[in-house]
Amino acid sequence: MTDSEKAIRQLTDRVAIQDVILRYARGVDRKDIDLVATCFVPGAAYEGALGHDTVETALAALRGSMARYERTMHFVGNQLIELDGDAAHSETYAIAYHQLTEVGQPKLLVAAVRYLDEFARGADGWRIRRRTVIMEWQRTDPLMPMPGR
Repeated sequence: MTDSEKAIRQLTDRVAIQDVILRYARGVDRKDIDLVATCFVPGAAYEGALGHDTVETALAALRGSMARYERTMHFVGNQLIELDGDAAHSETYAIAYHQLTEVGQPKLLVAAVRYLDEFARGADGWRIRRRTVIMEWQRTDPLMPMPGR
């Protein structure tokens, strides 16, 4: 493989990994557990607020916690990806906004997290094989009701 081919391969790998992270955020925001599951290899290790076991445990917890939120919106920020053949590591910063479904004054839960992911390339592309979620901070604020909602 030439240097140019290696550079193109690295660029396409980075974009594919970024797409996995964005697909995860979209799946959570759309409350689409099946879409979220496509981001992980079956049995992937998971450590975070949703559990300390496998991604299947985390997905079950996510399904239950989605009822707490009227809607969510994840913003993905800084991302460092380190490639190593068919494996990769990434650290991704994100801010997640959660509108709580509570009676009375609407509330907004805002959380800053870092996703520490290990990726594996398989026949179906890049997927997360291990995820650690680090909560950096969170806050809850009153939320102004939106007209028409």
